[in-house]
Amino acid sequence: MSTKKQKSTTILTSQEQYQSCPRANLLRRLGAYIYNLLAVIALLMLATVIALVVVVIAEALSIIDTSAYPDVAGYLSNSLIFASYLAAVIIIFFAYFWSTARPNAWYESLAFTSAK
Repeated sequence: MSTKKQKSTTILTSQEQYQSCPRANLLRRLGAYIYNLLAVIALLMLATVIALVVVVIAEALSIIDTSAYPDVAGYLSNSLIFASYLAAVIIIFFAYFWSTARPNAWYESLAFTSAK
């Protein structure tokens, strides 16, 4: 009878896997900051378009009056509600993606592929 040598693999917890990952260098961090900045800019553009549509519809239904402003964008630029809305969009974006992020997901995939 032959005995097979089995590899002993230790299973690390998520915290141990996270701590064993190498730290990101400056270029990676700057890349992540630029990526987040571009994502937030795109999201703010979308949120602004939604706000513009809502104001145009509200003006057509005579809910609000924008006659004191040159256009709808002028009305929004002087609105504290609009500024608060954009701030809430930014906060919700980062809160959602930072709370659901899996920083060691790439490490787990490498660990599972190299163990095979």
